[in-house]
Amino acid sequence: MKNILVFIAVVAIYSECKADSIPRFRVSMEPQYFVLGTFKTAFDLKIGQDDWIVLTARATWREREQPDFDIYYNDDSFLRSWGAGVELAYRKYLNKPEDMARYFFSFNLGYNYYEPVYYRYMWVDYKEDGLNFTTYMPGEDKRQIHQPKGEMAMGTLFRVFGSWFFELNAGGGIKYSMFDKYRGDPENLYRYYWSYGYSGTYFLMGFRIGKEF
Repeated sequence: MKNILVFIAVVAIYSECKADSIPRFRVSMEPQYFVLGTFKTAFDLKIGQDDWIVLTARATWREREQPDFDIYYNDDSFLRSWGAGVELAYRKYLNKPEDMARYFFSFNLGYNYYEPVYYRYMWVDYKEDGLNFTTYMPGEDKRQIHQPKGEMAMGTLFRVFGSWFFELNAGGGIKYSMFDKYRGDPENLYRYYWSYGYSGTYFLMGFRIGKEF
């Protein structure tokens, strides 16, 4: 009888510790974005047994010195950019909360704002002796880009070192960039899916590290 009571007590304590170990909140970051001059962090909040809401915020700052040589008419040089963004995602986990590796799918809506600046030849208006003139000359060309987007992804979250975790994810998305377009725009502004002004579908793959609470 004594052994049975000890066994029941051990099981109860183990179950309680196991329940307490199930997280309800996470804080994380995505260090791969550092190479792009971007800091990206996320806050995960549990809203159900397997359901989470993820709020992600990002800030971008990149800068390069203005070239000290003459550029050609069709050339451009990236100078700097700053921006910010926010995303709200719903995430559904597919296996038990106490598992060391958890599989999930998610979808999110987001918004980014960028102000890239390029050094290039452009049409510039100026006044002289009360008269208006236009000339084609090198100068700083700044754009203000508003970019809504939507994404879907699947991934795996691994628990490591106690309450720390590592996550891998992949998926796809679509975004639309709204800004003033001009003839002779730098192709780097919109041509590639990682460009600031790109509109269309894209593939995404990444990882993040963080801590559970």
